[in-house]
Amino acid sequence: MQNRILPALAVFCQFLSLFPFMVLTEGIGFGEYIPWHYAVFYAAAVVFWICGRLLGVFSQNQGLSRRAKPWAVFLARIGFLAPTAGFIVVCALLGLHSGLYLYLLPGCIAGYFGGYASTGREYSDIFTRGWFAVYFVAAIIAAALLSFTHDKALSSAGMTQLCVGFGGLIILAAVLTNQTNIDMQTRQRAGGRAVLPKGTRSYNAWLIATVGIVVVGLFLLTGPAARLISEGVKALLRWLLSLLNTEGDMNLDDGEMSENTAEEMEYVINENPLADLLMFLMWALIVFFIIKFRQQIWGIIKEFFAPLFKVPPRKEQAPFVDELSSSGYEQTSSREQRRTERELYRRYRRETDPVAKFRQGYELFLASLKKTPFHQLATDTTTIHSDKGGKAFGSRISAEELDGMVQVYNRVRYGGEVPQQQELEALDRIIETIIGKN
Repeated sequence: MQNRILPALAVFCQFLSLFPFMVLTEGIGFGEYIPWHYAVFYAAAVVFWICGRLLGVFSQNQGLSRRAKPWAVFLARIGFLAPTAGFIVVCALLGLHSGLYLYLLPGCIAGYFGGYASTGREYSDIFTRGWFAVYFVAAIIAAALLSFTHDKALSSAGMTQLCVGFGGLIILAAVLTNQTNIDMQTRQRAGGRAVLPKGTRSYNAWLIATVGIVVVGLFLLTGPAARLISEGVKALLRWLLSLLNTEGDMNLDDGEMSENTAEEMEYVINENPLADLLMFLMWALIVFFIIKFRQQIWGIIKEFFAPLFKVPPRKEQAPFVDELSSSGYEQTSSREQRRTERELYRRYRRETDPVAKFRQGYELFLASLKKTPFHQLATDTTTIHSDKGGKAFGSRISAEELDGMVQVYNRVRYGGEVPQQQELEALDRIIETIIGKN
């Protein structure tokens, strides 16, 4: 049951991240919030998600040939063009508001990539920090545009929806995070004793407390903060317009006009300096982001076309070059060796993950072996490590203990096993004997 509920919850969080697009479409595109519109809008997003999911499964089909595989991946990455064309055709045939292309369509395309990215992944990878960014950026744009409508009822209702959606998103993400930590605890067991990574419990406590503070703060401070931001934006625009307008003062009192003749009204509507300035600022911001993030944009473009080009073969490491990060075979001074050994020993004593602890203990064994005439070489296997350890430390440690340690290490390092408590205790005795007398 858990294997179905948690991925479904992660997918639901993906759709919840698209909620600001719906609020923006209703508030700016239609000027009112109609409940049944939300169902229709989400139905469109579901269609995009299903298309992305199907093409994602197709691109990972193992039955495809070597030539067809890159094309399948490429088509899946640009597959959002097909439902996008259908969306535009349907909107045109039904005569729907053109704002749907600007407000709702980006959210639907994001839904497509949500389905594409969910293919073959666990729930902890389906909903990531990127979806928080989608919600946050879309909510900021929606809040800014709603504030410029000068309709307090419309703006207030939209802000409330955005805040409630964000609070729900955080709470559901906290549930997924806690479940991920529980899974981590389940996988890290030694001798029947649960081993949590250091700081996990305090992290969960702070996470839950932060969720409560953010949700309460959103409801209490959203109204005053939105009004403060709105007044600040208006003041900034008045100042910018005062610099551009040298002929006289200009009034920006929420776009209200006194009674005018038809000609004057047409002049005011067609020569709205505020709209011109906002459009100019928007294009300037777009150009700035294109220049600022040109490398990321180019990287995304290259990633789309990457399946069509051959990837140079990766060079594999030698099969037995292992645990050389600190205990390598290169020549170092005795002072550096002692400092490296102290740092390894400190990390070893603090480590709580049994797998990492055993690997660090084996690295300490190699670091101590390095100070003897039988130091480690890059071509040595673990069997040779055992033979050299017997020659170097045979007077302190029996050959059976060294062979047992190496056998457990092979199962941990190459077999993916988790060492038992008695095996960790045996490793402790070997390390204390070597470090204490070496």
